Amino acid sequence: MGGDHATGHDHDKEDKGLHFQLHSLQTEAINKIIKHTLKDKLEEKKGDWPEEMPMVIWSYNITPRSTTGETPFLLTYGYEDMVPVELAAYQQRIVRYFNKKVKSVPFKVGDLVLPKVMPNTKIAQHGVLGANWEGPYKIKAILWKGTYRLEDLDGKLVPRAWNVEHL
Repeated sequence: MGGDHATGHDHDKEDKGLHFQLHSLQTEAINKIIKHTLKDKLEEKKGDWPEEMPMVIWSYNITPRSTTGETPFLLTYGYEDMVPVELAAYQQRIVRYFNKKVKSVPFKVGDLVLPKVMPNTKIAQHGVLGANWEGPYKIKAILWKGTYRLEDLDGKLVPRAWNVEHL
């Protein structure tokens, strides 16, 4: 195995023990940082630690370590986490892109529509000659700009919402 036959020493066991001790020390150090950060955050909010814990752990994970110059998040996932301000800006860019690309057709409640046949609902046996549209369906509700809830002509609700680009 990993032992020294002359002395009877098992170096593998020693290495594993040392690795376990180092890991244990690292865990203790991290826990100490988290406890101190929690104490600082909770000075005026005693008893609210369950609500504060996610933010404390998140702040720990996005703070660069002095030993590596990197954040634990980057070392774990391979990219930097977005802070809420960056995330909000990203979401606004997505909304602007969506609003620029989607051409809204102003359907009203009660209008009849023919939704496209989606790949998961297409009947394979019909091949290329199968229907491209299904329905008719009636607009039951307007959920969001360009997003509709449909029902069949018997009043049975379609289980998911439909975007205008598929109607």
